[in-house]
Amino acid sequence: MARGERGQMVKIMKASDDKISNELETAIKFGKFVLIENVSEKLSPELEPVLVPQIKIKLKSKTIRFGDKEFEYDDKFRFLMTTTIPNPHYSPETCVKICLINFAITESGLKDQMMSKVVSIEKAEIESIREELIKQSAENEEKLKNFEDQILDGLKKANPATILDHDDLIDTLAKTKVEANNIKLSQQESKLKEEEIRIVRDKYVDLSRKTAILFFTLTDMVNIDHM
Repeated sequence: MARGERGQMVKIMKASDDKISNELETAIKFGKFVLIENVSEKLSPELEPVLVPQIKIKLKSKTIRFGDKEFEYDDKFRFLMTTTIPNPHYSPETCVKICLINFAITESGLKDQMMSKVVSIEKAEIESIREELIKQSAENEEKLKNFEDQILDGLKKANPATILDHDDLIDTLAKTKVEANNIKLSQQESKLKEEEIRIVRDKYVDLSRKTAILFFTLTDMVNIDHM
């Protein structure tokens, strides 16, 4: 068992377990989470009622057809599956029934992760500044968006004939202009710092690239020999 969304307990099962139907029935009735691991490219027919649920609404409750049974359906029920197959190829019929999410890491993504990891060890202060700059940039963009929303909302409510008499709107415009200038200066300073950080990080490009290549070389060796 593990915890999932909203702290809900998750029932974890293997695709080879012989009690999947019973566990799914219980989970559907009581709104539980079920995770089935190591599924193959061909899904078991017993999962069909969950992948394509036949739900009926009777009065204020919902019922579902599961095999030869019909019982109440809880909206809190969640069903997930995972596979260890690197690049699974599911049939079109299966793909329309599921939401397929690929969590496999890419060489580019791993290289970036390795870069951050190495720099955080070798130049911890540099990586800390870079993360702070990213956070600051996001906050600045959020501030500008909020000001823009306030201005648009004020213009929408204001009477065009007397728009200059709206002190709140004029104050917001003035405040936005000052804030925008401050943010512009801040962003310019950030770009200079980012360039300095990039020069330092570039020294570790070869290391992060070779690390990523080594990782994918090792994972691909299974295609030569499973041992």
